[in-house]
Amino acid sequence: MVANKVFGSFLYQADENMPNLNTQALEKVPNVSVLGFYFNNSTNEYLSYEMRSDVEILERYIDAVGETGRNSVSLMNVANGDGWGIGLNLGSFVDLMATKLSVVIESELSSSNPMLLTLFAEGVSQL
Repeated sequence: MVANKVFGSFLYQADENMPNLNTQALEKVPNVSVLGFYFNNSTNEYLSYEMRSDVEILERYIDAVGETGRNSVSLMNVANGDGWGIGLNLGSFVDLMATKLSVVIESELSSSNPMLLTLFAEGVSQL
């Protein structure tokens, strides 16, 4: 896939197979101090994006998901609904088969209560 956006959401691992819980609740990773995306772009230039505040993380997430009119994503709606996610508009199309995309999160997440990240890529599929 050649992607121009990536975005993801989190779920506590213990809640993964619980049908009575909302597994699309966009759980928040506690006390994130740094969120980083690292990859090589289409010209093989190494790029890194580091975010250090919740507002910046949510703004990049909304930019990646996109306010298209087909969804209700906005900074106010996500923040008021206690939703949280990560994302990045890559700025150009990146061949995810030819480069590694790394996501690094520094937080106070307890190892006794791990979380799962579901990461989505949006772009063009090559046949």
